[in-house]
Amino acid sequence: KDYGGVERVVLWLAEGLRDFGHSVTIGALEGSELPSGVDLLPIPVSERSAEGLVSRIPPGTEIVHFQAPPESGYFRDGVPPSITTIHGNGKPGEAFPKNAVFLSRNHAERHRRRTFVHNGANPGEFGLAKDLGVEKRADSPLFLSKTTLRTKNLSGALEIAARSGMKLAVAGGNRPIGLRLRTLL
Repeated sequence: KDYGGVERVVLWLAEGLRDFGHSVTIGALEGSELPSGVDLLPIPVSERSAEGLVSRIPPGTEIVHFQAPPESGYFRDGVPPSITTIHGNGKPGEAFPKNAVFLSRNHAERHRRRTFVHNGANPGEFGLAKDLGVEKRADSPLFLSKTTLRTKNLSGALEIAARSGMKLAVAGGNRPIGLRLRTLL
């Protein structure tokens, strides 16, 4: 409840890993509800630090995947290897762990890095066939994002679709009504 986009991406990742047969544990606030087959590593509301996770990491954990840079105290002997996904843009001069990955080539380049992995999504949660008529337009590309953020470049996607003669299906938050009519008709 009350979680946002990053948490949803983490949930989809956990479900995908589980479906491929991996044992998955998510560190989340006490009382969080996770899907069947994904274990909860409860974090007290009073303790929102990666530092507190070290003593709670289940034995046999092969890798820890952070969704934000952990405090420097995390990196010490005896803890499993880790990777950190950077979801937002850093502040000027902000340093990221050497094992950080970004969300796109452009995102990585803006932070003087090369490693990126696109976020995955579970299309089943969007009712795409019903809501967007995908079964009628299977060849239509889908733009899935918070469309009001300029950094998502919806205007670029619209231009590419128009030049290729394709209709663009748009899904995601904050769609302006004029945009919805223009792109989904």
